[in-house]
Amino acid sequence: METPKNLKTKFYSYLLDSLSKKDTISLNEFAIIYSENKYIIVNKKYEKICNYLMTKYLNSQSKKKFNFAKFLSIMLVLGITRIFNTENDLAVESNIELQSFDVNTKIFLADFNNEIVKNIKYIELVENNKEEMFQNAIKLYELNQELERQSIYDNYLKEYCSYSNMDSEKVIKLARKTTNDYNDFTKIIKNNDFDLSNPEACCMLFVYFLKKDELLIKLIDLNINKEDLIISNEIRTKEYDSYENLFLTNGDKFSVYVGKICDLFNVKDKKIMLSISYSESGIYGSIASRKQNNFAGVSYEGELNTYVSPEEGIIAMCGNFKAIYNDYTLDNLNELAGLYVQGDETISNQYTTNWKENLKSFYQHISENYEFYFDSNEEIIEEDLTLALKR
Repeated sequence: METPKNLKTKFYSYLLDSLSKKDTISLNEFAIIYSENKYIIVNKKYEKICNYLMTKYLNSQSKKKFNFAKFLSIMLVLGITRIFNTENDLAVESNIELQSFDVNTKIFLADFNNEIVKNIKYIELVENNKEEMFQNAIKLYELNQELERQSIYDNYLKEYCSYSNMDSEKVIKLARKTTNDYNDFTKIIKNNDFDLSNPEACCMLFVYFLKKDELLIKLIDLNINKEDLIISNEIRTKEYDSYENLFLTNGDKFSVYVGKICDLFNVKDKKIMLSISYSESGIYGSIASRKQNNFAGVSYEGELNTYVSPEEGIIAMCGNFKAIYNDYTLDNLNELAGLYVQGDETISNQYTTNWKENLKSFYQHISENYEFYFDSNEEIIEEDLTLALKR
């Protein structure tokens, strides 16, 4: 009967024999997998997979679901070349020092906390099941990559649901169902020149159109009541003395966030959108912007809309601009002024003229200071904005 000590000796002998049969490799062909003073040198092309397996092994030791023998057996299949421990060899503490490490002669077998190999069958199966083990390792890695991809969408949906007081668990479940686990948003979002390859854009658009019930599949057809997706009607506002001292949840100042959301909507000219907001509410905000999070006079049937957070208000004004005003430029500013102010691009009066002149002044100032408005974290110079209004 074999004792744990005999099994451990058999395991190490097998490992030594396997390593001794491997061809010599140059330094630039291997990668180091490291954790808690344990190093494993592996074939570089399998570095990501081996990193994942190392993490899986360490996280599951306490559950005894992925023992050391099985772990190293899979590593052997994936091109492991050396195992050593920094306690045994201090010359391998960094990549630089590793350049002097003689990979052709030194093999250090760490005890790995004196773990006893209790299930030697994994070792005995290596030679006969290399291809199967290799494919299983690839599947494990691909599964992990897919879960990480889906988690990116989950997190963006949670973020944008929080801006709209929506139940993120229900929205995530609905999004997964209608997009085949985030693989195809064209089934649910009308592609109005949106970048549906961008996870954040997809999630922002999904929440935006879902709350408006403007997805390609209506809520009634999904047997869902809109009220069941809303967790609160609370309106959250922020105190600020000017737009550029209004900082959003993610830390962006107002103009930077407007620029970001315009990019996610694929707005043609975000300078016009930002200029409209300043023209509608002034540089210090208005009652509608401060109390209703409505920064651009967005209305429905003659009534100014109210949004539950500043972020939702910014998303709404950019979405409204993309849907109605995206093709307007400075070349047809008279028509834009008529449509935006009076609801008819053919109308021209003192109101539309004043609005147009304000917009042009803001637009020029924003164009001359583009990085300041859309990229910089500098403090706003309010005098400059005031001067822009007086031009």
